[in-house]
Amino acid sequence: MLKLFRRLAVAAAMLALVIPGSVGAALLAAAAAPQDAPVHKAACQSRLTKRQMNHALMVVLLRDVHKRYAPAVARRVFRKLASHPAAAYRLVEKWSPAQFRAVTCGAAHGHLVPNTPPTATLAQAQTAVMAQSHVVQRSGTTLNLDGQPFHFTGINIYMAASGGTPSSCGGELYPDVGVPLSDMPNGIVIRFWAFQNFFVSGNSFNWSNFDQVLKIAAAHGDKVIPVLANQYSYCDGTAKGLAWYEGGYKTAIGAGDIATYRDYVSNMVTRYAGNPTIAMWQLVNEGEAVNSDGTCDESAALPAMLAFSNDVGGMVHALDPSHLVSLGVLAGYSGSGRQWCGAANADYQTLMASPGTDVCDFHDYGYPTQPMGMPFAPNLATAIQMCHAIGKPIMVGESGIYATGSADLATRAAQFGAKFSAQFKAGVVGELLWCWAVEPRYVTPAGDPDYGIFPGDPSLGVLGTS
Repeated sequence: MLKLFRRLAVAAAMLALVIPGSVGAALLAAAAAPQDAPVHKAACQSRLTKRQMNHALMVVLLRDVHKRYAPAVARRVFRKLASHPAAAYRLVEKWSPAQFRAVTCGAAHGHLVPNTPPTATLAQAQTAVMAQSHVVQRSGTTLNLDGQPFHFTGINIYMAASGGTPSSCGGELYPDVGVPLSDMPNGIVIRFWAFQNFFVSGNSFNWSNFDQVLKIAAAHGDKVIPVLANQYSYCDGTAKGLAWYEGGYKTAIGAGDIATYRDYVSNMVTRYAGNPTIAMWQLVNEGEAVNSDGTCDESAALPAMLAFSNDVGGMVHALDPSHLVSLGVLAGYSGSGRQWCGAANADYQTLMASPGTDVCDFHDYGYPTQPMGMPFAPNLATAIQMCHAIGKPIMVGESGIYATGSADLATRAAQFGAKFSAQFKAGVVGELLWCWAVEPRYVTPAGDPDYGIFPGDPSLGVLGTS
């Protein structure tokens, strides 16, 4: 052990010499440790091979370094640390103790972590980690991509992964998501539903639809936000409620599913950890912890939602340190006329402060002529204030405007343009239209559930305008 820490001290001193100023000093201080301080404090045995553990710890290190240093410096720091694994792993334990434990002990408790093939060398693992620099990162209230500020526009194509087999929801895309993307500029973000039953075939998972979405999106230079559950019964079994958020997500297996929600998320995230086409994971669409009769007990709902976010979001961070997480709970008023249960008033800020969520979300409906949406609080303006107060970014994950006929399309496009402009200026990081439809479906007369945006629609012209 004494030799190990002598080597660590030498590595830290080398870093201080080759990296100028405060960066070198910071690394020297972070890497230094008492000689009797163990590197592995946890009394457990990981099931990972040494090479797999090296790779997983390097993934965590890469994220931590990019959080702390400017992009150009971060690349130098990471490369230097990667050549001195003892110093690197000590820093991971210091900077991200929970994820350090998830790698060194988590697999012993049945949790998986990102890994390389058993035959991979450390150099190959480092190369794989460096390739993950193309993932979206959070820097306070903003997002970064490859060291540059990242603001995104895009569209919800909720049925992108569900057409055909093994399950279908929302209609076919004739034949895949490449059709709508061919009508849009490259480099956008698409949000889609990735519910468990879409990927169940017999008694096992069939990921072919999800793989296809990622492949096509990557070919267009796009990124995706998979949504892992729906608050409502549409396309995702039974509706969610207080009992589910209080623990049912860990024990119940829904109709058409083969695993609990928590285990499904673990399988999904483990498989796609580090994939640069994924912008972030979203845990649930419009989540709220309502009672079984639809009423709300806010005093019970908030702690349930907070525990859910801490648990599932924390698990996702441990399994996939590269990617951001959005809880998917909203501020403001739901379609029922009351606020979202578990996120009312200041409770929204408390919930968004959970370490399990990185990016706040808001859905803008019902006020097409108001660029900032609902004019009375709590609304988008107050949601931005609350999220920025806790140092987190906020996106508008759904922005929907009805069109009652073809004569409305140009007006709708202008209204979307005004919203995007005002909301980006106010501090949001992303705007996503709701939503793609394969053909025009206007409001006749009661409502269009898809707010359909279709091939040739002028609203597609606002994409890429961030």
